[in-house]
Amino acid sequence: MDLADRLGHRDLITARSPEAVWDEWRNVSASSLYNFQGITYARLRKERGLQWPCRAPEHPGIARRYLESEDPFVQKGAGIEFYGNHAKKAVVYLRPYVPSPERTSADYPMYLTTGRILEQFHTGTLTGRIQELHDAAGPAKIQINPQDAFVLRIQDGDPVEVKSKYGTVRGEAVLTEMSRRGVVFASFYDSRLLINFAVADNYDPASKEPEFKVTAVSVHRTSVWDVVS
Repeated sequence: MDLADRLGHRDLITARSPEAVWDEWRNVSASSLYNFQGITYARLRKERGLQWPCRAPEHPGIARRYLESEDPFVQKGAGIEFYGNHAKKAVVYLRPYVPSPERTSADYPMYLTTGRILEQFHTGTLTGRIQELHDAAGPAKIQINPQDAFVLRIQDGDPVEVKSKYGTVRGEAVLTEMSRRGVVFASFYDSRLLINFAVADNYDPASKEPEFKVTAVSVHRTSVWDVVS
């Protein structure tokens, strides 16, 4: 809206509020197989779990798509119909299981896995701005099982180095039973702990989905905190 106003095209943007923008999309959806015209702001304020298709304000939405008894787009008598596909059937690809190429070894005897924590989302570009979440999460750390830490002579709060054949990351250790023996965990919301420097670059050949959750690594105590690649 602000950009249109500044460029002298205020007449192009008739929706001047979030609700008005949503109403535009509701009306556009009416001509599609995702018809959610019945999901109004008024209903969203009062109801939870509305799912499209939902063609009118009195329509309850559907719990299961493609089922004749619930989905209004399914043809009568079809029972189950995947109408979004030309053959109106589900497209299922059967693929054999392919194990990860990552394997522990004498040089890299542990596995590194990464993920999110409750208080921070992805790289923290939004949640990191909320002081309450920032305070609750604190800085990201390297989580190690206490039994592994005992063998490695690592104590809570020690600086540690996580090394793989892809790269090296240094950060602070925290001992926790949430990490299984042989597995270290780190979240990726904190730019001060760029854990992806050490993460494997393997990916699925069909979906191109990267395998960020399995990387063979070594872990040892260090006196240096810097992150290196």
